[in-house]
Amino acid sequence: MPGAHKNRVPNHMKFVSVLLLASLLISCGGDDDDDASTDSNKVIIYENDFSSDSLNDFVVGEIGVATVNIELGKLQINPGTGYLNRGFVALDLAAISSNYMANLDDNTAKITWAFNVSNIDGTVCSSCNNTFGFYLYSFPDPSEGTAYGYSLTGGGYVGDRMLMDQRASTNSPFGPVSNTMIDITDGLGTLPSIGAFKITYDPNTGGWELYYEESIAIMNPMEITNMVGTATNNNFSNTPLPYLILSGTNTASTFFDNLTVMLEY
Repeated sequence: MPGAHKNRVPNHMKFVSVLLLASLLISCGGDDDDDASTDSNKVIIYENDFSSDSLNDFVVGEIGVATVNIELGKLQINPGTGYLNRGFVALDLAAISSNYMANLDDNTAKITWAFNVSNIDGTVCSSCNNTFGFYLYSFPDPSEGTAYGYSLTGGGYVGDRMLMDQRASTNSPFGPVSNTMIDITDGLGTLPSIGAFKITYDPNTGGWELYYEESIAIMNPMEITNMVGTATNNNFSNTPLPYLILSGTNTASTFFDNLTVMLEY
């Protein structure tokens, strides 16, 4: 029986066993510390899977006949036909968290914005493509005459083209600006395709990274690794861009899900 042999273990073997156990404990403790340090370096500023039927965090814009609501656990924007009709939601990230600086370059950490999006084109005319939009902007309405910032848009161009731009309206402090930073020709198609997007900005370098993957099943946008474009642009990053905006324009429906904003120190 195991108890009958306890006292037969030589003392020198006991000593070796203690050393091995101590070594293993130290090794495991080091790994745990590394993991804890890695986790502590990542701060979630905001996340929303739209499972609750509430848009209380957002400024909601319903221009013309547009409607904005939460349907089956997704943010649904139905803009209505024509570019005069559009819907959007805007989130003031600087007001949500004191860790997030409205001037992107004032952040001391790499910033990540991630989300899922899908869209449906309209059927009333052959050219009525639904346009989805993601914005980091100075004003909650991206079409306001003084607004400026950075955007990722798709669905409303020829084919499946997507554009990441630096933009400024005519009456903004920068005058009219339209500067394409990343151009993706083979981008997100319509449903059943669902896009997972992750955008990062490094205040230390002014560098942007765009990650994108597409599937007919929802993927966690924070976990995708397929980088499709990079750019360097800090022209607007030292001015206030507090608003994260999700929008739909022109016709049919745009769906957003699993929105996450993270700082990585």
